[in-house]
Amino acid sequence: MPGGFGTLDEFFEVLTLVQTRRIPEFPLICFGKAYWSGLFKWLKSQMEDKSKFISPGDLELVKITDDPQEAIQIILDYERRVGPPEIVPKALPDQRFRHRCIPSVMGKSTESTRLSWASL
Repeated sequence: MPGGFGTLDEFFEVLTLVQTRRIPEFPLICFGKAYWSGLFKWLKSQMEDKSKFISPGDLELVKITDDPQEAIQIILDYERRVGPPEIVPKALPDQRFRHRCIPSVMGKSTESTRLSWASL
């Protein structure tokens, strides 16, 4: 879906991890051809063709579509080839934010709440 700098940051981070095989390949789908096509033309002409900063085929890791059914089909095809995703255990809360998270999650801040987070 279209977005701003944060969307681009997350997108390029994931694309880099897939491209460098730090994480397994999975469907990377950009929804909205009018929004994404200019960026991908630039990536192809400047980064792949002219500067050779990315390899031929790297941009093929991403599919751009306007069709929800096509996006669903890409995901289903991937699932048929690879299988369902593994169950991933939930991550523990980030310790750096424990003093800020508990009051908003619990609705109040108490001494016992702060102590229970301190013991994690």
